[in-house]
Amino acid sequence: MKTNETRVAVFDSAEHNGLGNIMARNYREFITYRYAIFNFISSNLSARYRRSVLGFVWSLLNPLFTMVILSVVFSTVFRSSITNFSIYIFSGLLPWNMVLNSLNGGSMSLVAAESYLKKVYVPKFVFPVVVVGVEVVNFLL
Repeated sequence: MKTNETRVAVFDSAEHNGLGNIMARNYREFITYRYAIFNFISSNLSARYRRSVLGFVWSLLNPLFTMVILSVVFSTVFRSSITNFSIYIFSGLLPWNMVLNSLNGGSMSLVAAESYLKKVYVPKFVFPVVVVGVEVVNFLL
């Protein structure tokens, strides 16, 4: 006769205690899922510009048009030369757009990835990292 054994899941708090252990676990998972992250980044970049006529050029034209408008408006208000002022605006506008789009996309990334999270195990930090990776690639290009 078999005896019925009951197994109880024990949560070891020493393993999950502290920022160092959490960061080490996240780093190990990042290394494990790095190919999935790179695949998500490349598929998001290709899907973003798939049906666009201008494609990637639109990512450059949008801050360029914003820079032109801000340069014209603020150079008339501050009465400065437009050549010097536009360089300062453009050098601040590109990183600002990267941070803004990363925060906006990253905050909604878990909601958008609901189907992935329900079907297979993927660490939750992967999806905000993918959004930031897409924005960094756009910024660098």
